[in-house]
Amino acid sequence: MSGVSIDVQGEAEVHKMLAQWMEPQATKRAQRAAKAGATVLKAPLKAEVGKVSKRMAKAIRVGVAKRDRPAYVVGHRAKKAFFWHMVIGGTRDHGPRKAGNKFLIFTGRSGQPVMVPRVRGVKANPMVARVATQYGDQAYRAMVADLAKEA
Repeated sequence: MSGVSIDVQGEAEVHKMLAQWMEPQATKRAQRAAKAGATVLKAPLKAEVGKVSKRMAKAIRVGVAKRDRPAYVVGHRAKKAFFWHMVIGGTRDHGPRKAGNKFLIFTGRSGQPVMVPRVRGVKANPMVARVATQYGDQAYRAMVADLAKEA
């Protein structure tokens, strides 16, 4: 029986290359890739929303998700565009809730009260879904490209 010897070279380089796919580096890379994908969606969403409301366009932001990380969220600032859900989801036609009231009273632009019997509903405008459908592949490619980068 003769002895066989195996000599492995470059083990340190292999460990270094694989380390980027182990925790905590993998989570950091995934978070960075999610941000790249979200950033791709921000500009088209801002353009699409800007057709309806400049205020809504200014409210769009990219932020870190609170749950299910690593993830980023393309959303809006609620204080700036508090009416966002009414535009995206629409509203129903409605009137006064109490039987004694026959009118809804609003303050008009002049500061004078305006009495109206009903408020016309607004048709839903699913802009976010349209942008996600149209630019989702582009965002995915940006994420994959970011993940392919060396640490």
